[in-house]
Amino acid sequence: MSAGLVGVVSYACTLLMANMLGTADYTQFAAAAMILGVVGIVANAMVPLPLSHVVAVHPEGSEERRNGVAFSVFVSCLAGIAAAAITGGVTLALATPALAAAVALAAFVIFVVNAPAGWLQGELRFTWYAVSTIGEVVLRLIFSLLVIVMAWGAGGAVLGFVVGCLAPLVVPWSFYRDLRWRPRVLLEKWRWAETSDIASVLCVVSVLVGIDVVVVGVLDNGSAEAAGFQALATIAKGPVYVAAGTALVAFPLLRTPGVKVGEVLGASFASFGQLVVVAFAIIATAPPLMSGVIVPQKYHGSLGLLPWLAASGLGYAVLMVLATILLAMRAYRRCQIGLACACLLVIGGLWIGWQLNAVSGMAVGSAIGL
Repeated sequence: MSAGLVGVVSYACTLLMANMLGTADYTQFAAAAMILGVVGIVANAMVPLPLSHVVAVHPEGSEERRNGVAFSVFVSCLAGIAAAAITGGVTLALATPALAAAVALAAFVIFVVNAPAGWLQGELRFTWYAVSTIGEVVLRLIFSLLVIVMAWGAGGAVLGFVVGCLAPLVVPWSFYRDLRWRPRVLLEKWRWAETSDIASVLCVVSVLVGIDVVVVGVLDNGSAEAAGFQALATIAKGPVYVAAGTALVAFPLLRTPGVKVGEVLGASFASFGQLVVVAFAIIATAPPLMSGVIVPQKYHGSLGLLPWLAASGLGYAVLMVLATILLAMRAYRRCQIGLACACLLVIGGLWIGWQLNAVSGMAVGSAIGL
């Protein structure tokens, strides 16, 4: 429920920008927001998931838990620097240096604040986690209103991601009691091995989730059709939020000692299936009149793409859940083979779709590929 609310409020921020920014500015903002969405997925996998396992199996104040927290903070900072360099470079190819700098800063901050999230997951404090994530996106919405009033453009809107990241830092003080300066943990190879396995898989998943929005912005930059595709694709990825919530709960439970794997999997897939089908049905069958209320008038010509984009959003959600479940069960090889096939199908579908019918073809191609 909280993941769904986060999706709604997040889209409200995007909708504000779609209405208040010019088409070219909005195209740049949408691409930047999707890039940061990818960063968020990678950060949420690379830092919190391994830490949640450590916290779940070791008591508060233990040496191993403190080592795990220290390692996660170091990884957050190192990965944040790498993410800033990569995202800044990618954005620079699409937009102005100022916007690229804003994206780089946001990418760094998104990584740095993820250690508390992993600690909350390992403690199974999902209510606190839910409030924290909602607070993050509400702060971004409030800042978006300030951006509109001050006319700061796409760069100012991206800084909303930085402001929102203040909320995840508000956690129980026991997290900070577990936080210690222990650089020697960076020499422990087994920690790097598990972190890299999880991060590499979720990185591929996150890139696949956001590739259509970024690529259409590059291939058809500034056009109303491309911006309409981006706006609708953001809505259509609603099921991904359901997948994120399912993965967040399932991963630490599957790593808990003595867990009944069959029961956890059964409950996880049942809840995911019920919620994701409802989300998909609402998005795919929304009448044009209702869709027109939440999509700016200038992008109404793209409403016919919504069913195809909803189908691809459902595919992305299933892909994310299955990948995370396999990671939790340490079935790394099976997960990697499945993702390799997914990459070929999704990228191939987008490429063939673009060749056959430009932006509209990409919507169809991504749905068929997934």
